[in-house]
Parts: sequence; structure tokens; C-alpha cells
Amino acid sequence: MKLIFVGLMYNPHEKSAIREKTISGFQEPADTFQWSFVNGLLKNEYFDKIKIINVVPTGTYPNKYKEVFTKSKTWSYLNNSCFQIGSINLPFIKQIQRYIALRKQVACELANSDENTQIIFYSLYPLFISLAKFIKKAKYNASISIIVPDLPSKFGIMPNGLVGKLFSQLEGIFVLKRMKYFDHFVLLTEQMLNPLSITHKSHVVIEGLLDTELTTIELEFANKNIKSILYSGSLNCEFGVCDLISAFELIDDRSIELWICGSGDCEDFVKNISNSDKRIKYFGQLDRIDLIALQSKAYLLVNPRNNEGEYVKYSFPSKTMEYIYSGKPTIMHRLSCIPKEYNNHLYFFENSSIESIMNGIIELLRIEPSRYIEEGIKNRKWIIENKLSDKQTMKFIDLIRSGNQE
Repeated sequence: MKLIFVGLMYNPHEKSAIREKTISGFQEPADTFQWSFVNGLLKNEYFDKIKIINVVPTGTYPNKYKEVFTKSKTWSYLNNSCFQIGSINLPFIKQIQRYIALRKQVACELANSDENTQIIFYSLYPLFISLAKFIKKAKYNASISIIVPDLPSKFGIMPNGLVGKLFSQLEGIFVLKRMKYFDHFVLLTEQMLNPLSITHKSHVVIEGLLDTELTTIELEFANKNIKSILYSGSLNCEFGVCDLISAFELIDDRSIELWICGSGDCEDFVKNISNSDKRIKYFGQLDRIDLIALQSKAYLLVNPRNNEGEYVKYSFPSKTMEYIYSGKPTIMHRLSCIPKEYNNHLYFFENSSIESIMNGIIELLRIEPSRYIEEGIKNRKWIIENKLSDKQTMKFIDLIRSGNQE
């Protein structure tokens, strides 16, 4: 069976250059998820051939990206053909060009295929939704699946401003009314079923996946005079970074440091506080290799995102698997999107208060060294045995295999 993967990814050979040209909105977690998914499918060897059709997730020029043109090009990934959709990075023009090029490329692939083709789209990107409708209306011999990493409109994080909120609501209506064009769904949480109105549809939950070729974290348990607490991710207030800083400042201990990586609305606040409290280190937005290296050096990993907001049920924090795999104690709020199987591999704050965050951190910093190492090895083993990309993508393969047998 042939597979066409249509995604929003970076060419690995150009990723560093694209990062340098990106002013805001670099999509590291989404890129990692997609390449991990592709690698998992390749390892399982179920598909005879995989064709990757890729839209580079760059923002518009000049506010979010430094170049006005993205070039179309063909390249290869592990002996699989990849085609990158180019465009002029200007509002509306970019979307029109992308859709025309996507439609032409996918139609060409399907027209030249004599067998049933499986197509996977990543995300509820409106252009992908429109393309799925075109494929179904044209009656190509294809089965269409979609990976849903998050939900639009009121089920996600709404943008600021009246215009942004209105656009988000209209986009949500457009997307949610077109789920009928998809045959299979890959969801990050079970709770996504109802908002998408697909309880009757073929689906599987893959909350995340980890590819050891993309994520090489050394298991490091060296005793250190300075114990570092690491947070990496969005620096938006709704993700709890300000609460984390407030809790950390209540701890009167010069032998600990708070390491923060990422970008977002609170970035200036983080920079300023790191200047006044030398225990707080701000590293900016690191590339993946440097971030993974920092995780291996940290003593404790933390995710301060709380359980408030409707969107929490529909979005699994992608860093969770990496944190557990690092072998370091990981503490977070008990989010409604976290499957129960994770409970034995995470620590949880007692409640959402600043004092609870402070107490949780202090308690973990006092773990006996033998327990620290023992739990780290156990948690890493659990990820390897259950959550690597080949095992997680096999769930998707089983889903479409059962559909083909019906």
C-alpha cells in the first residue's frame, strides 16, 4: 500500500536556516511529532512507499518571517521522495498558492496510482480540510486519515483581539463541518471525540510518541552542588510560567537554579526577573539538540501548566514523554488530558496554588539519591517499552488494517 503524508514540517537539512529567519512562531513540537510519526511508520515497514508532501510552516513576511519567498523543491528522506510546497509569504496570497500547489501535487500522485492509497494529513489546517473534500468529491481510490493535535475556536486557546477571535470562530465552524471527508482519525486525547462529532468514526488515541533517533537524552545522575529545575516550552502566562517563577522565588536556597527555555508573551518578564535573581537562567528558544542536552543536565523537570480552561482536555503536553524519558523526576499539575497510565511515572502538585508548586519542588529536591536513580531508570524503561514511535504508530496501522478488512 502506498502512503502520502501531507504535513507542516521542516526539511531537516534546512531547519537551522529557517529557525534563523523566523521572527516568531517556530513550530518545533509539531515538527518533531510529524517526523517521529513518519519514522515510526518507516520502521514498521507496512507501507510499500511513503511520499511526503510538505508545507513549510513559516509565518507571513515581514512580521513573522524574514523572507518573502519559500521555494518549491524535491528532496529525499531515507529513500522516500519529498516535495516541498513553495509560496509567496504574504497574507492570502500564500494560502491560495499553497492550496493550488497541494491540489496539483496530490492529484498527480493519486492519478498515477493503481492501488488504494492511504493519505494522512497533519492538523486541522483549513487548506488540508479543503484538499480532503476535493479528494473525496473527485472519487479517487484513497482512504483519508487526519492527525488532530489540537482543536480550533473555543476548544483551543483563543487569540487576543476581536478580529483574531472572530476569525478563529469562523475557522472553527469551517473545519468542524467538514469532518465527514475523513475516514480515520488520530487524536491526542479521547475527549476530542465529542467536539469533533466523530464518536461514530474510526479513530485511535496516540497522545504522543518519541523517536530515539530524534531524541537522544543521556541518562545522567551525577551529584551536583547546584540542583537545576528546568522548564521548556511556551512562555505565555496561561501555561503557568509566571506561577513557577513566583513559587521558585519563595524558596530561600542558593544551591538551586531555575532554567527556562522558550518564547512567548512573558518573555520580557522572564528576562527581567533573571537579571534581578541570578538563580534564574533564561536560555531563550534553543534548537532541539541543545534543549535535549540541557534536559540531561537538569536535576528536576517541571510543567506548571494548570488544569484551568476548556482547551486543556484536548491537548496533550508533548514535552511529557521527553521529560519522563530523560530519567529525571517530573512534576506537573494533574491535567485532565493525561492518561492514567502516566500516574506512576509523574509527580503532581497538590493544587494550583503558588505554595503548592513551591512545596512540590522542595519535596522532590529532597529525594534520596538511590530512589532518584531507581525511579529514573524505571521511568525511562517504561517509555522505551510503550511509547516509542514504532509502537505508537502501530496503533494507527492496526486501525487502517482493520478498516481494510471490513
